[in-house]
Amino acid sequence: MMRAHRILAKIGWHLLGLGLLCGALPLDAWAQQKANRLLPRYLTVGPPDQEAGAKRLQEFRQQGLAGDYYLDFALEQLPRRGARTVVPGRWWGTPGRSGPLTRVELEAAAGPQRLLVRGGPLAQVWQADQGEATGDVTAWFENLAGTMLTPFDLSMPFLHWPDWIYEGVSRGSQGRPAHVFLLHPPEEFAVAQPGLAGVRIHLDDQFNALLQVIQIGPDERPAKTLTVLNLKRLGD
Repeated sequence: MMRAHRILAKIGWHLLGLGLLCGALPLDAWAQQKANRLLPRYLTVGPPDQEAGAKRLQEFRQQGLAGDYYLDFALEQLPRRGARTVVPGRWWGTPGRSGPLTRVELEAAAGPQRLLVRGGPLAQVWQADQGEATGDVTAWFENLAGTMLTPFDLSMPFLHWPDWIYEGVSRGSQGRPAHVFLLHPPEEFAVAQPGLAGVRIHLDDQFNALLQVIQIGPDERPAKTLTVLNLKRLGD
């Protein structure tokens, strides 16, 4: 009988410990975990000021280049194994009513690949050979010109996803202070692309420029990372 009491007491302590653990987590965190959502990784002792984060994110969403611009570029791919490849390209940009418009041409081995990309909250991608916008989320993750670059990388629809959490200030690329946000995909997007559980972005504290984009898989590990290595201010 004494042994039975000790066993019951031990079970009771385990239940009490579980109850304390449950009580230590906010209800919304448990709801997120139940829905297999990524939990935020706060960079402070408590949740940072979400209103300050909302202001910072809104300012970033509204900024952009005032006029037209053109760039020649070379997309260099250095795989861990295999030969180095270079894909020449051209880039035209202009402001648009529904979001910035970008025309991209990549000189692939099989022939030039041309895209028209609209950013902003109504992000969309058109391919020259199709003549119409692609509504298939899966097509947004197809590699372009034999590289790891995708239409999703170019249009960056995640920048305007309404479901986000401000995680605080960290050190971004080159050791610069950066504001970190975790963005959750809309439900229809998450269903169509289950391999993407969320996107974490770093915004430079001084220039409010995008420093890093981390695509996160369901296992909470980075699936793909895009990093700005250097920033330089030209004029105003």
